[in-house]
Amino acid sequence: MANEIKFEKSSGNIFKDLEFNEPEEHFRKARIATVLYKIIDKQKLTQKQTASILKINQSAVSDLQNGQFDNFTIAQLFSWEVCTSKQ
Repeated sequence: MANEIKFEKSSGNIFKDLEFNEPEEHFRKARIATVLYKIIDKQKLTQKQTASILKINQSAVSDLQNGQFDNFTIAQLFSWEVCTSKQ
């Protein structure tokens, strides 16, 4: 077949598959951020409300929602998860 699609089995960590530096840390952050997104969505919080609850600026909330969490530690993300789930 001329149009045969080639694929490779995933390791289960997309960051490892894409050869990111520190793939396990990226993976952990992504998993915690996913929980945060679900809590924020379930509670129908705006970025402004979320920023107020987490005591961060609105642009940081935007970064989180866009998957840009390089400037956040795992400890920060986890503490925010606990904080938002109490609301």
